[in-house]
Amino acid sequence: MDENQAIQPQSGSGNLVFLVSTARGAIPLEGARISLYNYIKADMPHRGDIQYSTVSGSDGKTRSIHLPAPPKDESLQPAKRLPYATYNAQIELEGYFTQYYVAIQVFDGVTSVQLVNLVPLPENGRANSESPDGEQFFETMPSELSGGGDE
Repeated sequence: MDENQAIQPQSGSGNLVFLVSTARGAIPLEGARISLYNYIKADMPHRGDIQYSTVSGSDGKTRSIHLPAPPKDESLQPAKRLPYATYNAQIELEGYFTQYYVAIQVFDGVTSVQLVNLVPLPENGRANSESPDGEQFFETMPSELSGGGDE
């Protein structure tokens, strides 16, 4: 899907960039596959329709992903819906635990950066008993901007 193509009808838009690294941000990781999904609370973490897919570059960054978001002027009045759009992401790279990010917030007119610190798998290439599927989940803390609307 073209990064400038609208995903769903909304009048605002924001951008999202992933910065993928390891060693607590010291080593950028090239070739990490990022799949972005619409946030669907009942289908966490990634069972919604895939909206965008990209790969991290040699600096660990992805290209800026242009995404729909509610218009920022809606945040100036009592909200019927949240003033941001939410998305889920799955990040995969061979030799590392797969990570899922839930409820990433995208605001109109803002470029958000999602930091991803991938953890290497053990030397045998398999996950240990603490995370048997080799998966890790991270939930973005909800904003205090909630207006009672559900996605």
